Amino acid sequence: MLANALGIFSRKGESFPINLRSLCLTSLPRDFLPPLLEDAFVLLMAVHSLRDIRLMHCHANLVQNLPPLLKHLSFDDTSFSSLPTTRKELPKLESLTIGFFEVHMFPGDAVERIVNTTQLKTFQGTSCDADTMPVINRILRPTSNSLEHLTLSELYITDPDSISIELNHFLRLTDITFIQLCSVPYYLSEVPHAFIWMTKTMKNISHRNAIQNLTFHLELGRVIHILDFDWVMKEVWQELDRICSIPQLASSKSFRGITLSVRSTAANCDAFADLVQNRLPVTKRASKLHIKTSSFR
Repeated sequence: MLANALGIFSRKGESFPINLRSLCLTSLPRDFLPPLLEDAFVLLMAVHSLRDIRLMHCHANLVQNLPPLLKHLSFDDTSFSSLPTTRKELPKLESLTIGFFEVHMFPGDAVERIVNTTQLKTFQGTSCDADTMPVINRILRPTSNSLEHLTLSELYITDPDSISIELNHFLRLTDITFIQLCSVPYYLSEVPHAFIWMTKTMKNISHRNAIQNLTFHLELGRVIHILDFDWVMKEVWQELDRICSIPQLASSKSFRGITLSVRSTAANCDAFADLVQNRLPVTKRASKLHIKTSSFR
C-alpha cells in the first residue's frame, strides 16, 4: 500500500501539481527493504520539485536519481553498499551535510557520483578524525571557487599532525565554525587538542584570505562539572590568544574576530557564563573575542 501511495510522486501530466519541497527519511531498514517499497522511495527522492533531502540512519542506495534542482542534501549515519553510475547532469548543491558513523561505509567517490559540488557554498562534516578528514578533503576539492561556510563538528584529535585541511584552497571562505559536543568528561578532555589543531591550521592561511568569522561552539552535557570545565579551559584561553595574534588575521580588515559559544543546561548556564566572563580578561586580545552563552533543557 505504501509503495503504491508513494508511486504517485512519479506520475506526470496529472491534473494536480506535485509540489514536494523538502523530504526527511529516518531509520529505514538497512539490510532489507521490500523491492516495491525501495523502488517507491527511489521514485519519491526523484520528485522534480524537491530542493532539500535529508537521510538519517538510512541506506544511500535510495539516491540513485536525485532531482536536477536539488540544492540541499544531508546524510547522517548513512551507508553505501553500491553506487549509481555517474550521470552527465547532476544536481548542483548549495549546501551539504555529512555525519560520518562508519567511514568504511562511505566510499570516497560517493558524493561526486550523485551530486555536483562546484557551486557548493556551505559544508558541514561531523565526526572529524584521521579517517574521515581525507574523505572530507576529497569532497571539498571541487569547491575552491564557491565554498563560503565551513563547519567541522566533533573533532577527535590526539595528534595535531594526524589530520589536516588546506584552507587556502577555498578562495571565498568567510565563515569557519568548529563544534565540540561534550556530553561526558572524557569528551571535554578532547577540547584542548582540538584547539591546538585549530591554531596550527589557522597559522597556515594566506594573507589574502577572506575569513570574516571564526566560531567555536562548545556544548556541555549535564554531567560536566564546572571545575573540570575551568581546568580544561586554561589551555584553551592561550590557544584563543594565539589565534587572534596570527598576523594573517590580526592585519586583516575583513576579520571580525572569534566567537566562543558555550551551551549548557539551564541549571548550569549562569555558572558557566560567569566563569567564562571572569576568565576573559586573561586573554591579551579580548577585544577580538566575543562570548555567547545559552542553555538547553
